[in-house]
Amino acid sequence: MSVSGVVEGYGAELYLPETDQSTNLAAGADLRDIRAHLAKAVGDGDVDWAAVSAIYEDGANGPQPLAALGPAGLVAIVRDAIVGEGRSAGISDNARRQIVDRGIQGQMFLLGHAALDDAEARMDAGDQAGATEAIDEAWAYVSGKRDANGAPNNGLLVTGTAREEDFLLQGRVARPLEASLFQAQLASQEGQVGRFEEQVHRSRAHLNTILYLSALRPARVLAGDTRAADREVHLAEGWGFFQPIRPMIEAVAPEAARLVEEAFSRDAEEEFPAA
Repeated sequence: MSVSGVVEGYGAELYLPETDQSTNLAAGADLRDIRAHLAKAVGDGDVDWAAVSAIYEDGANGPQPLAALGPAGLVAIVRDAIVGEGRSAGISDNARRQIVDRGIQGQMFLLGHAALDDAEARMDAGDQAGATEAIDEAWAYVSGKRDANGAPNNGLLVTGTAREEDFLLQGRVARPLEASLFQAQLASQEGQVGRFEEQVHRSRAHLNTILYLSALRPARVLAGDTRAADREVHLAEGWGFFQPIRPMIEAVAPEAARLVEEAFSRDAEEEFPAA
């Protein structure tokens, strides 16, 4: 049976996997190492894109490179950003950095969703152990490998914490996501199907909220940008965060999806109206 704990400086209920998730957690470690190279672009330094590509394509911390994870369309977007092609052609390294980082987070988002779907299928089939393993996998992709102090700084949980601060939602996104995954894990072990389904549903909702808010934030910032360079970076950030959720929105509100896509594809030389 799992137990929870508290990490100093983080404070959230810890999810402790029942199964070995070292391979899946390595995706977050690769993102961490890629970010170390991308950070140079923030100060207008030169990014070692060859090093970024090597980590993305070959992996640095586990047997599964990021390029082998997630849907082909999203992987293609990240690859384009690394080499400066497609949507990333002709934009600054800092803007390309946004698309690479947000694209990789999008891969983790979709992998988390896929694992939750798998968990439900296994639970429906009466495979409690398999459901537990799939919930563990969802958590591993969402959390990413923790830092030495235990903080989840290499995955979507830390992004959720940032969105809590941006939208004054402290304690209502990242912690509930990890807690609902933890409760789903317990319910799978105890064979409580109704409770399991409820907690998986909650996990999906919190996971979606991170991406929805992450796509919304740059739009709010863009309206106040006065420099084209700043708009370029925030347009890339919003566009990068929108790509993983665009198919979901297109399925229920195609016109809304079209408007958001057009908004984040604007020329950075043009002011971004608040409307």
